Amino acid sequence: MKIELQKISAEGLSRRGEAAPDFIGLEEESVSFSHPVLYELELRRAGKLVVARGVLSTWVGLTCSRCLKKFDYEVQIPDFKTQVTVEDPAGLIDLTEAVREYIILALPYKPLCDGKCAGICPTCGKNLNEGPCDCPEIEKESSWDKLSEIFPEK
Repeated sequence: MKIELQKISAEGLSRRGEAAPDFIGLEEESVSFSHPVLYELELRRAGKLVVARGVLSTWVGLTCSRCLKKFDYEVQIPDFKTQVTVEDPAGLIDLTEAVREYIILALPYKPLCDGKCAGICPTCGKNLNEGPCDCPEIEKESSWDKLSEIFPEK
């Protein structure tokens, strides 16, 4: 996302459009960028700085961390802000890295297809969102069981 400095007047510059997502460059098996990045930016010059503010949005294909189902996740960045130091007044400023960082930081650490996702059975691997499996229920040991052996109930 490069912008010619000469196009930024004293009143600023408004830019609206879309960019192909290939500049994000995140090569993860569980993340795919197939939709364009939509942007609305306001750019202003302040001495040797250019300040950019605006809104970014896109859709990202993610894999649920519980059930491993693929799903689309909407990334909305309503408060994009960055500043770039101008080195050549007749050149270009590049907002690519700032936009990339904002989008990557907006991705969830543990993506979930649904807040109520039940995940998969640890024994047979069935997706528990589709219904219960036939595995016998595993009895879980409580960390308090050992204490009850030491201090039996009176």
